[in-house]
Amino acid sequence: MPRKNPERSAAIAKGELFYFTGLPCVRGHIAPRYVTAFKCVECAKDEMAEKRRKTAERKSLRVLTPRGQAIKNGDTRYKTGKPCPRGHYADRMTSSGSCVDCVREDQRQRASENEEVRDAQKIYRKKNAERYRSHVRNRRAKAKGLNSSHSQKDIDAIWDKQLGRCAYCRIRLSEGYHVDHIMPLSKGGSNSRRNLQLTCQGCNGRKSAKDPIDFARQLGRLI
Repeated sequence: MPRKNPERSAAIAKGELFYFTGLPCVRGHIAPRYVTAFKCVECAKDEMAEKRRKTAERKSLRVLTPRGQAIKNGDTRYKTGKPCPRGHYADRMTSSGSCVDCVREDQRQRASENEEVRDAQKIYRKKNAERYRSHVRNRRAKAKGLNSSHSQKDIDAIWDKQLGRCAYCRIRLSEGYHVDHIMPLSKGGSNSRRNLQLTCQGCNGRKSAKDPIDFARQLGRLI
């Protein structure tokens, strides 16, 4: 172990990192020394310089892989001459190392799966169209501060009660229907089943947001 000296002890007491003895180190440097390692500062610099030199030498002798060479050259693809796990003899992507043909296959597969999902969603939405429309009406009513709501089952029950005919002109609603609020929401009507009826597009357009009694008088049903 290095012998104790007063300069180092004083530096430790002051919390300093270096101390100076005024004597040369084993390599002849007259320089401060590290408190913890007893090493001359100049010797530490020489050792770090030698380490960097050896590291640079090892890097210069390193044989780059095809991918490493491509990264060094800034190329987006590289060749290996070997098949990928799926058996493709194709270029590889520099960023991921994946085979180009594998990437294309995966993209086609994902596109096909997404198309199947979209088709399934379209079929589901078509079969449950009224469910989505009811949700929209409930959301709009809630935005107006109404807590009442209805469901697809309520609309189906109203359809059965009206025998699939317009509540006003009584034509068949085979081509589609509109869900009308008997007392408009703007006039304080609720969004519950009791305030709903099914109408054709023409009657719903003429009624708009009118009071049901006023509209009935317009149709000549009330005096």
